[in-house]
Parts: sequence; C-alpha cells; structure tokens
Amino acid sequence: MFLIARSPNTTSEIPFADVEQLAREQRISEPYYSGLTETGARIAISATSAKPVEDRLDAVDLLARVERTDGFIFALSAETGLIDRGGDIARLEGSTRIATSDGYRMETEALRADLASGAVFSDTEVFATGPFGELRAGAMEIEPERPTGGGRILFKDGVNLIYRPSSSQENRP
Repeated sequence: MFLIARSPNTTSEIPFADVEQLAREQRISEPYYSGLTETGARIAISATSAKPVEDRLDAVDLLARVERTDGFIFALSAETGLIDRGGDIARLEGSTRIATSDGYRMETEALRADLASGAVFSDTEVFATGPFGELRAGAMEIEPERPTGGGRILFKDGVNLIYRPSSSQENRP
C-alpha cells in the first residue's frame, strides 16, 4: 500500500462576504423556550434558528409542544413564526400543522398561541382529520385547560364534516 499526498489547494481565500453577512445579522441557532401556562400546562418551543427583532424572535422551522395537566398533548409545527416575548404570544405561519394525543391532525396556514393561557387560535381555513372523519372549517380554537380539567377544540365559520364512524362503532347492534 502506498500513500501519495496530493498537492495542497492553493486557493485558500476566506469568503469575506459570508463572514461580513454573518457578523451583521444576529442569529440564534436552535433556540429553545419553555414555560408553564396559568393552569400549569407545560409549553416548549424550539426552532432551527431565530433572529431577534425588537421585543420578538423571528424563527424558522418552529416546533411547539403543549402538555396539559389532564394529559392532553398537542404538537405544532410551522415553516416560520415569531415569538412576542413581551406579549406572551407566538405566531406560526406557513404549512402549520397540529397533532393531538387523541388522534386529530389539523393543517392551516397560520395560527396564534397565547403562551400565558395555552389557547391556540387559527383565523385561516383549517383542514382536520381524526377519529370522526374529515373536517373543513373557516377558523379553529383550542381552548386552554380549565381549572376543573379538560378543554375543547372548537371549529367555526362554515364547518363541513364528512363523518366516518370507526369500524368498532359500525359493528354494534
């Protein structure tokens, strides 16, 4: 076996344009935020990157998870978003998806999450699938957990439902 070295690369230029751009822009790689809502639900938000702008963070590839004290969990994802640190609001935009621990999957273009209460709102059209079948609505709200436990997902503004009962319900007498 012979080891033959190649001649070194003679172009050892540093791309100064890239370095200058990185130095101009403040950016946080893989930011992570966590906290508790007023009712004790745990919230965790992460992103691929974020850029501080005034009192907010503009983020890319957002992932969020809310775990309520009653065991209900919902996970959110979006292409972009912002977290308003002063107002305790997160805004997710672009192919926003929600998955719940009880089997619901929802898609919308944008939603807003109240980080203090854990409520989630979408004023854009929502497409949902779940144990019931398929649903389309003009807006949606995931209510915060109540002090007595539980919460609801409300679909509103022109709800269209295609009901498909599960096979276990179809076989009942």
